[in-house]
Amino acid sequence: MNKIISLKYFFVINTLAVVVSMSGCSEENDIICTAEARAGLNVYVTDFATNQPVTSGVIVTAKDGSYTDTLMNFQGTNGFAGAWERSGIYVITVECAGYVTYVSDSIKVEADVCHVIPQTVNVLLRRE
Repeated sequence: MNKIISLKYFFVINTLAVVVSMSGCSEENDIICTAEARAGLNVYVTDFATNQPVTSGVIVTAKDGSYTDTLMNFQGTNGFAGAWERSGIYVITVECAGYVTYVSDSIKVEADVCHVIPQTVNVLLRRE
């Protein structure tokens, strides 16, 4: 639980560190966008049998057509983030030695006027 909280604090601190108010994304609607980068995909990997986070040796990739992204792991957590400010329709693959490879259904990441709308995916890995 502390690792998940730490990851959330990382995102909050990271966001606060880079937020710069920008006026005029749309002067007509008085929308104010920020310069922060948002991950379109946030993936959390857990062991199916033990319900414990899987943190070591995990590789998470997201593919949208010819675009492929290896999601970034936040050290010491089971959280992975990627598809930074990129909308699309993704298939996520999670690989880890000793586990059956996980392949998701399609996951749609959309965007609003300023940023992508993040999607959270919880993956339960089964041992081989």
